[in-house]
Amino acid sequence: MYTLRLPAAPVLAGLLSAGGVATAGADELRDIELQGDFRYRNETIDQQLLDRRNRDRLRVRASLTARVNDTVRAQVGLATSEGGDPRSSNVTLGRSSSRKDLYLDLAYVQWQALPSLALLGGKMKYPWQRASGSPLFDGDVNPEGLAATWQGGEFFASAFHHFIDERADASESTLQGAQAGWKPAVGEGQLVIAASYFDFRRVQGRDPFHGGNAFGNTATTTGCQGGASSCLAHDFNLAGMLAEYTHPVAGRPLAVFADVVHNTAADHDEDLALAAGITYGRASEPRTWEVGYSFQRMQKDAMFGQFIDSDLGGGNTDHRAHLLRAGYAVASNWVINATWQIGETDLAVPAMVDGVPVRGRRYERLQLDLDFRF
Repeated sequence: MYTLRLPAAPVLAGLLSAGGVATAGADELRDIELQGDFRYRNETIDQQLLDRRNRDRLRVRASLTARVNDTVRAQVGLATSEGGDPRSSNVTLGRSSSRKDLYLDLAYVQWQALPSLALLGGKMKYPWQRASGSPLFDGDVNPEGLAATWQGGEFFASAFHHFIDERADASESTLQGAQAGWKPAVGEGQLVIAASYFDFRRVQGRDPFHGGNAFGNTATTTGCQGGASSCLAHDFNLAGMLAEYTHPVAGRPLAVFADVVHNTAADHDEDLALAAGITYGRASEPRTWEVGYSFQRMQKDAMFGQFIDSDLGGGNTDHRAHLLRAGYAVASNWVINATWQIGETDLAVPAMVDGVPVRGRRYERLQLDLDFRF
């Protein structure tokens, strides 16, 4: 991350003063932070009954954060993407050396209304706390709307109103929710416990899909509203609970987590998602390393498919997966990462492959990454 200190338009301020126009704080300095990352990835995907695929991909992200005044800051960011995919900033190489698209990835303002209270508006990062090793929510999703976050000592909370699909008849699909948590120090370690509720409104009977894909959620062709040919069969009211504990062991951080989400609105038993895992070490400073393992089981309608991780289970619900990870910091701001996913897809509802129903398909995915941050 680079911090630039820029004079607040001294030439313009001088001209205004010469013209008799009063200027306030013309000699103030404002902080502008530039941050970003570049990732080169080689990826192999092997799913039962489908051809094995190997591809190379790039991800580039960059953002500017500006201090507007003592209590307001704004952030604007760009990222690569294929078709504006909200769950992925990757672009695939080898497509006739075509130009790669850049999209608006972040655009929000944050007002620190009180020392403990921040109000946000725009396209922002998740305003709720996530377990650092949990893959339940995709880390590339930047929701859009309004949010408030509060921090008071060991306690924290957030509330949010995000837009999923805007419609002219004022029946837009939205997400409203809140989270409350506790983050105490326990000995030399840090504990985080949080409870969340996510209310997806006006999604049942609608098609709030990106690219026409329900990403594993149960879809139907009956009872659809707004002229949709296919729509979600169930509502999504998600109750979540997470716990994470980090403690130093032999001079390195050891972190364990558990994350559970239950869709209380689903009218069948495919309504639970859970993840748990452990990480030892942290690949941050040069010649440091980390290793980790996590397990995830996501039933078909446990979570709203547009928000789930785009890699696990092929980016669809109705899967189980074991995830092995390792990372090594070669030099400052340069990390090599490897991730191996072993799992099964289509557990509850068989996939049709060449006209044959197949349940519990084996799914493997190996990712080798070169990560550079600036």
